[in-house]
Amino acid sequence: MSYGSGVFEGIRCYKTKQGPAIFRVKEHMQRLIHSAHIYRMDLPYTLDELCSVGAEVIRANHMQECYLKADCYARIW
Repeated sequence: MSYGSGVFEGIRCYKTKQGPAIFRVKEHMQRLIHSAHIYRMDLPYTLDELCSVGAEVIRANHMQECYLKADCYARIW
């Protein structure tokens, strides 16, 4: 679903010799939080929780390289 007001961040995950590496995950998630704040959206997650869930999604799906898209939508009711 991508209708209505919302914010998002697109984040690359690269294959490395040490395993998958999410590119600047903290910076991306901090920008997501900041964008939500500008829209007056209260996110119920901390920066660390958002970063962790990105890594969890990659692990759970056995991905080595991928594109993560973090979406947050405004609740209007």
